[in-house]
Amino acid sequence: MRVRHPMQLANNDVNLESLRSDLVSQIAILLIISSGFIAWLLLIVEPFPWLLGAFWVFHAFLGTLILKLRAEHPLRARMLLLAICNLSVLMAMVLFSETWIPFLSMPLILVNAILINRGEWLTTALALASIFILSELQYRDYPTIVMYIAMISALALSVIVRQALHRTIDWTWMLGLKSIDLLEIARDRQGELNRTVKALRAANEKLLRMQTALVRAQREAEAAKRAKEQFAANISHELRTPLNIIVGFSEVLFFSPRVYGKSDWPPALRTDIAHIYHNSYHLANMINDVLDLSRLNKSEFSLSLEGCAAGELLNSAITILEETFVSRNITIYTDIAPAMPELTVDMTRIRQVLINLLTNAINFSDIGSSIFIQIKYDDFIEAFVFSIRDEGIGIAQKDHQHIFEEFYQIDSKLSKKHQGAGLGLAISKQLVEAHNGKIWVESDLGQGANFYFTIPTKKNYELASTSPKPLNKPVISKSNSTEKSPIVLVYDATDDIVDRLRNKNDKIDFVHITNTQNWEDHCENYQPQAIVFNANCHEPIATQALVDIPLIEYKLFDNKWSEKFLSVQKCLNKPITSVELESALAEIGYVKRVVIIDDNRGFCQLVERMLQTFKQSFEVKHAYDPNRGLHLIKTFQPDVIILDLIIEQDSDGFELINTLQNTSELSEIPIIVISAFTFDEAITEQHENRIVATFPGNTNPYEIFDLLSEIVGKSVK
Repeated sequence: MRVRHPMQLANNDVNLESLRSDLVSQIAILLIISSGFIAWLLLIVEPFPWLLGAFWVFHAFLGTLILKLRAEHPLRARMLLLAICNLSVLMAMVLFSETWIPFLSMPLILVNAILINRGEWLTTALALASIFILSELQYRDYPTIVMYIAMISALALSVIVRQALHRTIDWTWMLGLKSIDLLEIARDRQGELNRTVKALRAANEKLLRMQTALVRAQREAEAAKRAKEQFAANISHELRTPLNIIVGFSEVLFFSPRVYGKSDWPPALRTDIAHIYHNSYHLANMINDVLDLSRLNKSEFSLSLEGCAAGELLNSAITILEETFVSRNITIYTDIAPAMPELTVDMTRIRQVLINLLTNAINFSDIGSSIFIQIKYDDFIEAFVFSIRDEGIGIAQKDHQHIFEEFYQIDSKLSKKHQGAGLGLAISKQLVEAHNGKIWVESDLGQGANFYFTIPTKKNYELASTSPKPLNKPVISKSNSTEKSPIVLVYDATDDIVDRLRNKNDKIDFVHITNTQNWEDHCENYQPQAIVFNANCHEPIATQALVDIPLIEYKLFDNKWSEKFLSVQKCLNKPITSVELESALAEIGYVKRVVIIDDNRGFCQLVERMLQTFKQSFEVKHAYDPNRGLHLIKTFQPDVIILDLIIEQDSDGFELINTLQNTSELSEIPIIVISAFTFDEAITEQHENRIVATFPGNTNPYEIFDLLSEIVGKSVK
């Protein structure tokens, strides 16, 4: 229930009386001060005018009396003040002959209109009567007509002012009442707001607790995911060497049984060996998928972009699976659009995507069915569109959003029938998205499946300007904005990083420079806001020479770089095949003597068996640790060394390679490096691999964290 404010009990008369009381008080004070001041001035007059002095002292006394009466008898005080003022003007008109004195009644008319109801009429009447009497008696020569007009005008003005004052007081009073109502409403709203704020504060605290729990759960989930990935990678690495032995020996037994001498093996034994070979080979592929997915999830891979024809890339994938197509009597129909632009991709990665999708189509198609492949170029999206359609069992709509997830199986029965760990599509999705493309499926149960993926074309990053370009100066990509975009120099031997940065951020001009020569001139010409630098491709930049330019230094590995970094002939990953080993030896040329160094005796035996399957004969020696291997190399003088990088001994393959390269008589011997680890992982464990970000001056590091994230796919904190 709202309580009425005490002011609401008052009325307009109370407000008007308060205004009159204040006005009387101020006029009385003015009267006392002015009368006292005039009396003081009269003291210097000789002789002293006693009558005039008494007059002003009496006025000061009356002013004091008015102040006392104002509180208890406000009407009497106003009447007394009105009488004093009118009497003073009248006496002045009688005593002094100046014609301006009657005009003093004009402000009195206005004041009296406020002090007393209808008081302006009384003052006006007294003034007009005084002027008339003094003029008629010819005691004063006043301009009566002018004075009459002035007094009547003052009266009219006073009436208007009094009415306006009353309306103003009424309006002010109503406004005050409305303000009180609004104040009460505001207080109610404030109470509601306080209650809402309290509820929001409680909700915010609850939300904060939930966010904290969510962050904790997210961290635990990420830690679990990393642990899962690391576990899968570690297990896969540990399985590679023994599995390589199984696959290798079964391959030799199945394809080259002659190396074991003459033997009349029964058909059942050969069938069993074939089963061992095919299933171990399938298991090796699954382990490779797990490792590939682990590296993709951890962004431990880079793209090696090169130009190629889309049709040639497809034909290379089909050739790899040709025997599978023939064995299942599957017909391949291809539709490759003519006159397409050059495709710029990592051929190995996109070939892997095609193989995964074709293998998926084969596994879920019946014997004697067909697979339709189409490649076209879409001018609207400026991308190549690949389509692989089969006549298999199809995919339900509810599974479309899940089939690209890791280890997802559409149906457990189907997974047993068609084999596979559910990783091929997940890996394909990662590789396509690494090329800034998209992958999706269109299918229904019983109607086959049609998989699509797009690969954007390599953008033309030339300047929009038609002016001639300076010699030996890289070109820049310009956005359509009229504002000048910030410039970042990218020093890298390939344009992979540059392409990815440009595709992710079109508001920055990334200038690709393939060497660090004259880098100071580049900085002067371009005035970059940052420099991105691949330490594996160039000589280091003198950071002390950078006055105010942030420098981002990173390292990316691939097999070709690993061969160059280790100064070896070839890098092969376990499990290896006879074909891979024979191809690596063919690149060397004439090879007769071979030294195999690996701490796994079974793997050494496997490599020797593979060598025995070749048309050429070899002299083979084994060593099971680097120290014995070095002694054997010095005494045997081999034509090639087959070496495992990671050896669980006091010294490893890295130390042996360094020793051989620093020994003049041994430095020219070709080395084929074999490892169960990928070489970027092996080298990373032995050598520093990090990102170095230098921020000279007052540069804010947070401004280029996104740039670092784009380079390596990690969050820098």
